[in-house]
Amino acid sequence: MATKVDLDIIGTMCTMGPMDTNGHHWHHGRHKHQRHTVVPCTKTPSPSTAGALCIRHLCTTITMQSCDELHAPCIKSRILRKMHTFINNIIKWNTNKVVFKMGATGKSRLSVDLTIHFSAEIINSDKMQVYKGLDIVTNKITDTKKQGVTHYLLGEIDSDFDFTFENFCAQANCYIEKIISRGYVSIIIDGSNSYIEKLVKDPMFIFKSKYNSCFIWIDVDVSILDPFLRKKVDHMVQTGLVDEVRGIFSPEADYSKGIRQSIGVPEMDKYFREENKFDPCKDSTKKMLLESAVKENKVNTCNLVRHQLEKI
Repeated sequence: MATKVDLDIIGTMCTMGPMDTNGHHWHHGRHKHQRHTVVPCTKTPSPSTAGALCIRHLCTTITMQSCDELHAPCIKSRILRKMHTFINNIIKWNTNKVVFKMGATGKSRLSVDLTIHFSAEIINSDKMQVYKGLDIVTNKITDTKKQGVTHYLLGEIDSDFDFTFENFCAQANCYIEKIISRGYVSIIIDGSNSYIEKLVKDPMFIFKSKYNSCFIWIDVDVSILDPFLRKKVDHMVQTGLVDEVRGIFSPEADYSKGIRQSIGVPEMDKYFREENKFDPCKDSTKKMLLESAVKENKVNTCNLVRHQLEKI
């Protein structure tokens, strides 16, 4: 049994170590004997790498007890220190390396920190963030928060284009090769697990035989995650979601293609169809319709995240 390295800071565990025969990763610390199912490494590390890291599987689980913890400077710095040896050993012993950042929240900020720290570049894998436009609805990282870090497949695709699994895999492979050729590490930020699964498992793209990879999963308890997501939707509404969606609204819109599939767009359809039918004295009805649309947005957002966690 390989030795585990645990990070236990205010309920945050960054664990690296073995999994049992059922694919479950066990760790100790603040929450003893907590179990997580994690995505296994796509390629077995060389003996020298495994020996240097004291691990058998390249996988990391970060369990958050608060969605704000990951953004605290002291927490981030300690996570980076603990991960420094881990990732640097991957870089030292492997030529072609890809790091996957997975989870429901905190991916973008932590990925930027890792990218700056480890000379890497980011590839987005969120199905809706690949499209141009609707920056609020799709929750794209802002230019300020990017801190100058290169982000590929972020706002690149025309909003009406039907971007498929095959399109993503082809583009991602091109960008991985480009990043590696420049001597950097590729960090793929998960948003759509189905894209990641297709990229890693599809034999046509021979990902497993080309790259060494590890997965970092930010795991947030549902009791913390659901209220966070609901507040997040409220913030999106306050910062302009309604006007942003109104800008692309069309009564004949097809919500099964392109960026109009984004949660927050179909939910507003009924409100936009009805909002101009009421005179000023019926503002209460408009308000009720908007509240209903926002509530539906929250429910669908939480359901999507739960589905993503199940796939992880």
